[in-house]
Amino acid sequence: DIADDVASFYDFGTIRHDARGLQRAPNRGATVHFGTRTSAEFATATSSPTITSPQAGVHGQFPATHFTVVAEEPLTGIRVGRTYFVGTGKCAARIVDPDAIVSPADSKLDRTVVAGASVGALIVGDSILVHVASPAASDNLLVLTASSFPYLRTWVQAGMEADFASHVDDVLTSDYMVQLKVGRPIGTSVSHAQILVQSEHLHVIEGTLQPYAHGFVLTSAHCPPLVVSFPTHVSALRILATPHEQLLLVVVDFTEDNNPVAEWLPCATSSSSIALPLVAGSRMQELLLAVLDVWKATAAAHDIPFVKPNSDETVADIKDRFFPQWSISKAPAQVSTWTKSSSSMVVPVTVFLGLPGSEVRALAASLAELTASANVYENY
Repeated sequence: DIADDVASFYDFGTIRHDARGLQRAPNRGATVHFGTRTSAEFATATSSPTITSPQAGVHGQFPATHFTVVAEEPLTGIRVGRTYFVGTGKCAARIVDPDAIVSPADSKLDRTVVAGASVGALIVGDSILVHVASPAASDNLLVLTASSFPYLRTWVQAGMEADFASHVDDVLTSDYMVQLKVGRPIGTSVSHAQILVQSEHLHVIEGTLQPYAHGFVLTSAHCPPLVVSFPTHVSALRILATPHEQLLLVVVDFTEDNNPVAEWLPCATSSSSIALPLVAGSRMQELLLAVLDVWKATAAAHDIPFVKPNSDETVADIKDRFFPQWSISKAPAQVSTWTKSSSSMVVPVTVFLGLPGSEVRALAASLAELTASANVYENY
């Protein structure tokens, strides 16, 4: 049922407190406010006792013809309210000028509460939780409500739950929670960091990288912040060599059930891994190489495989391991140990095997150059 228009005597839907010269109330939550009609025939007329209780509204001011239940969401400050007429229980047609704050200070019930005073009966049923200041006042407390609406339940209290919820929200978005997830920050941040992603649309994402003891955080203008926690998200850490001698990759493999990259990127990825490129001489290489020992200790503490290439071997060690019988005699009269076959059907074949980066190509070229006078080499 729709009734006449009403004027709003409460701050509804406005966040422009400073522009309107208002002060935000210290207690936030749900409140009940009373007001009068704005129709011309009711502007000067007083409320009839047959319609509403003369004591409804603010004590000693004016009797109310309607009341408004306002509930404020504690985290965002969004307010929702419905206005009902006390006598008929009908909803107001609309709120005239909802952005205008027209309520005088003494017409707010939550600021002018007289102990033991009657505020009338609630014809329309909303669930109301009344906080009684003293046990003696509970003897005279009488709240009449009808059946409650399933889509609107309001609790009228001092607003402490909103303060607690706001405090929890501040804690969840604080640096303290970030440290609980990824540990303490180590080293300095890299302002021009890059992350390689296997995606059809985004291959390289640039941003600011901050390493932590248990992970890292990348903030970029193209995507939301990426928070990678080794104990929560990572299944393995790898350091891979590339065909380019001046480039290494720190590959981060994520778990199947907890992959932050899938939620982080706006597009689909073809792999559950990302890579941090380490270019020789770059600031990112110096920073990550300095924190690799800390990341290795974190991976070992959480049973995360940490695989890195064996970089302790010298070139001589690699030559001795892959070619233990190859040596060049420095004697003046060199005696060849190679036996030349007399048959033209026999073709000697020399095969060089080695891992990428082990200089197997350089060794093969050196051998071919030394024995070029007695053999003809074909490179396949």
